[in-house]
Amino acid sequence: MKKKKILILLKKNNEYGGQFTSKAGLSNSANFLKKALEKYVNVHCELKLCIDANSINREIFLFKPDICIIEAIWVPPYKMIELSNLWSNVTFVVRVHSKIPFLANEGIAIDWIKEYNQIKNVMVSFNNTDTNNDFKSIGVESIYLPNLYPTIRHFHETKYFFKSIKEKICNLFGCSKSRTTINIGCFGAIRPLKNQLSQAFAAITYADKNDKILHYHINGTRVEQRGESVLKNIRELFNNTRHKLIEHPWMEHHEFLKVINQMDLGLQVSYTESFNIVTADFVHCQKPIIVGHDTDWMYNESKVSANNIPMMVSKIENVMKNPSKYILRNYISFEKYYRKSLKIWRRFLGI
Repeated sequence: MKKKKILILLKKNNEYGGQFTSKAGLSNSANFLKKALEKYVNVHCELKLCIDANSINREIFLFKPDICIIEAIWVPPYKMIELSNLWSNVTFVVRVHSKIPFLANEGIAIDWIKEYNQIKNVMVSFNNTDTNNDFKSIGVESIYLPNLYPTIRHFHETKYFFKSIKEKICNLFGCSKSRTTINIGCFGAIRPLKNQLSQAFAAITYADKNDKILHYHINGTRVEQRGESVLKNIRELFNNTRHKLIEHPWMEHHEFLKVINQMDLGLQVSYTESFNIVTADFVHCQKPIIVGHDTDWMYNESKVSANNIPMMVSKIENVMKNPSKYILRNYISFEKYYRKSLKIWRRFLGI
């Protein structure tokens, strides 16, 4: 049987490390999707970066896909109409990675999504079930296509996996209790909706209560959607304290995983999330992490309100008392999400 061919397209923008690439988070997400579909769904995928919408026709001509996935909202509707007419045998999917509070900052989002909905051979998809249902409720047809991650153990392997390393985890965090420092990572682009300042308050409060010196790790080189004030305030919060703010540059994914492996705890208590790759990275690295309620695939006891700093502090206390429990439950929750997500993709692809 001939393999289905899927072309995944990103728009080039933002320069990092001398390379002209797509926004790094979205690029990682698209690359993970490609690898996972090839590994677990057995399709032929190609991932390409486009200078602009005019590049799409060339990429389709060269690869001749059955399905063309446009990652994020960057192709004008008039161009989608042209492509739909030129390539009537191709199904186009505009895949949106944001929930509505985030889309509110994108001036063309709602207009273009509604226009896409009227074009033949063009589908709109969301990587979050709530957002998908929200758009359907106002008459905008859409489908749910979840994020995939390139490496995840199957459930029957998970129990053996954790049985073999549970003692190692307990020893690791037992040693951390006697250390004078604690490393907490709150990574990702600096944006108001990421809620990094509140999480910094919670981390400092926990460290002070437990007589620890906090090393608070962030990505200091990605400031988006008027996040300059957030970064300035985080820096001022640590100024003239015994605690240390450590700002990491944006880096390749394999290098980022090495940084995560140095953390005692992760924080991703955002106001809004549709998936959150950083959380998946912490779970993959067997590191405990606390998230907001919007990261719906996570273990419920790892979630906390983004508006309540004392509750964040309490949650940090609970997780650090029994990290192996949270590591295991987070991993199992991720694996369940993953199995369901693969079924959704297979059904969509007719495989």
